[in-house]
Parts: sequence; structure tokens; C-alpha cells
Amino acid sequence: MLLAIAVAVLAGIPSLQHPAEVRADVTPIVVTTTADSGAGSLRAALETANTNGNAGEQDIIEFAIPGAGPHIIAIATALPVIQAVHIKGESQEDASCEIPGRTLKIEIRAAAPLTNGIAVSHSGNPGSTISGLAVTGFGFSGISLGGGAAHTVQCSNIGLQADGVTAFGNGDGVFVSVSPSALIGGDEPRHRNVISGNTNNGVTLLHSGTSTVRNNYIGVREDGMAAVSNGPNAIVVSHSQGVEIRSNVFVSSAPSRNIEVIGNSSNSVIQGNLIGYLADGITPAASNLSMRIFANDGQVSSGHTIGGIAPGEANRIYAAGSAAIDITVLGSGVSNANAIRGNSIRANVRGIALTPVDKVFPQETPNDAGDDD
Repeated sequence: MLLAIAVAVLAGIPSLQHPAEVRADVTPIVVTTTADSGAGSLRAALETANTNGNAGEQDIIEFAIPGAGPHIIAIATALPVIQAVHIKGESQEDASCEIPGRTLKIEIRAAAPLTNGIAVSHSGNPGSTISGLAVTGFGFSGISLGGGAAHTVQCSNIGLQADGVTAFGNGDGVFVSVSPSALIGGDEPRHRNVISGNTNNGVTLLHSGTSTVRNNYIGVREDGMAAVSNGPNAIVVSHSQGVEIRSNVFVSSAPSRNIEVIGNSSNSVIQGNLIGYLADGITPAASNLSMRIFANDGQVSSGHTIGGIAPGEANRIYAAGSAAIDITVLGSGVSNANAIRGNSIRANVRGIALTPVDKVFPQETPNDAGDDD
């Protein structure tokens, strides 16, 4: 069992341009009713998209439902699993992803006990894109991404209704399985997802290395100024290499944890996040557990980068109910070559906790001289 903290100079934060460009010659399929089935329904649009056979291109689904909205599409039976589709909720009249002015007008809501809201499963390029929706009330996940393609979720409320305030949680908010290079969020504020009020994890990444979670609000309402926590964890990274978690707002209520990296998951980059603060970066949220890197017996979880010294790389962590940063190994588990640099850690019970070889429970490291926490 080996654990160490490495000192490294970290590179700058790269830009992301993930979703496929929409070609002018792809005619959108238009949803014109909130009905669960039949002509003009979302279900019919998904069925049409799945049979179009636009090789190498996304089908586009847009919305033109009459009335002011928000429009609730109540789903009584599982929707078709989609392939290479862009569902554009922001195409509905008066909807917008721009900040300020973000307004969602389409909500996909479970009307019966269902597993997944929107499920994507295919390999190859392009991946599918989900944007401009609220997705609520589904038992396993609001959005499920799988199949190996690089899928994208942006500008959506997942677990909150279209008003951005009222929770109607899913199980997991976004569940990504065997889908490397998924993008949850993006470079710009208009890409932000609000993933809150779900009964299980906000985001789960399982066997989905090199995926990115960026610029999201997780565990708060749409304005970022009140907590609406998810269940056990805000985000879980499991058996995934090279995941990037950057520039998000994370709030969770005890005993939930904000960031949990488990299993054979190495080389994660966790930078620029507000953890335990509301979106203004000033107001502390309720007491919470912060982040943990955990390698069980026989597992390797190494090479993680937490914070940094370049502008925008430090995480700011407030009110951790236990350790702000906890690296734990059990049995023959290994976690080494981890870089923890430049983070602001305040009001915690313990700052950085490491598991020595001869101890069962994590032991805190001393604060720097003069720290007030």
C-alpha cells in the first residue's frame, strides 16, 4: 500500500468544442405537441430520427409547441433509445440558453415508474447531443449515455423542473457508462447544466475515461444561490481514466460527498471548482463532505491533479464535514503521484487526510502556519 503527493507544474486549461456542427442540409424533425405519442410527438420524432440513416450526421429534433410554456411532455412508457440525434429544447419559442436570460420551455417528465428519461446508446461519430431540456422524475437516470460515442449534455435542468427551482428528482441525474469523451457542460456559461435534487448521484461516470464535466451547477438551484442537493454524491468517477472536472459549483448535504473517485480511476484533473460555496463564491453552503480518492484492495488510483498554481486552477473548498481532500487506500490498494496544489480550504474539520500504511482510518495533515481553519 503506497500513497504519496507529487509536486508538479500543471498545464493550462484547454478549450472544449465537442458537439457536432449542424449542417444546413439536415432538415429538422419538429415536435409540435406535448402528447406522449402520435403525429408531432417527441416519441414519433425519436422514432423517425432512428430510422433516417443519416450516416455521419446528427438528426436534429426541434420544438414548436403552441402556447407560452413551459411545456411538459409526460412520458408513460419508455422512449426509444436514440442514436446520433441532437434534441434541441432551446429551439422552442422564447427558450434560451444565454446567461443572463436562461429560460427552459420543454420538460420531459416521467408520468409512470420508468427507468431512464432520455437514453443514448451507440458507437462511432457523431455522438448525440441533449440541450435545452428539463428532465425529471425518472427512476434510474434522467439522461443515460452509453455505447462508446462522444455524447454531449448542455443547457439542461436534470432533477429540477423548467423553473430551475422546484425539485422533481431522478435516480441519477446523468449516468454515463462505457462512453469515453462524454461532455457534460462546456466552455461557456450557456453550456451550463443544473443537476440537482436527484435521489442518487448527480453525475456518474462508469468506464468513461477522458470525459469532461465543466461549468455546471450541481446541487444548487438554477441561479446558484440555494442548495438543492443530490443524494449520496454530486459526482462519482468509477473505473475511468483521465476524467476532467473543472469550473463547477458543487454543494452537497451531509452525509453526501461532492466528488468521489473510486476503483481503477487514475489521472483525473479536478480544478477551478467551488465546493461548498454558492455560485457567488462568497456565500458558504450547508456543511458537506468534499472529495475522496479511494482505492480498494487490489486497485490503483494514482496520478490525480487537484488544484494548481496557474490562474483558475485552484479549487475553493468550504465547510467540509470531514476532510476537505481525502485520499484513502485499503489493503493492497495504491494511490501515488497525486498533485494537490494551490487550493483554498476553509472551515473544514480536517484539511487533507491521507491513509498511512499502518493505520486504518485517514490521518489529517497539519495546516500551514497561520491558517485560521
